Amino acid sequence: MTGYIYAIECGERVKIGFSKKPDARFNKIASDAPYPCVMLGYWPGTVADELEVHAKFKTLRSHGEWFASTPEILAFIADMVVTPETKPSKRFAINETDSPLTVWRKTSGLRQQDVAAMIGRVTSFVSQLESGISSPSLEIALKIAEISKGAVPVESLTRKREAAQ
Repeated sequence: MTGYIYAIECGERVKIGFSKKPDARFNKIASDAPYPCVMLGYWPGTVADELEVHAKFKTLRSHGEWFASTPEILAFIADMVVTPETKPSKRFAINETDSPLTVWRKTSGLRQQDVAAMIGRVTSFVSQLESGISSPSLEIALKIAEISKGAVPVESLTRKREAAQ
């Protein structure tokens, strides 16, 4: 069965699993977890592929599908994760008033829920960021700048918060 191998970081552990709907799986894990979770990403694969990854990192296994979050495993995941195409989509028209976050998301062909999963937050949070209603913590702003490869500068996300203080 083809689906996705996903990687979710929670505390000092990374869960590597298989799902046909990794975003929905993330939401379930995040709602049950004792610590905030972050979707590190996912890539196409099968249950057999998942088991190969488990075997590769068997010395890092802490319990079931959970592994110690080490630079080695994080580098492997970063290499495997599929990044969305960076061409504009007809589905996402760009407007003059769009924020840098909105422009990056649309040109990457991402939905707000995709970005939310990438940063470990809910879709409404991304909507509030895009509309300027809310500002993220510095940690989340840095994460967005990182995943957007600098297309969304930290300053564009934190400017409103600083102005309000």
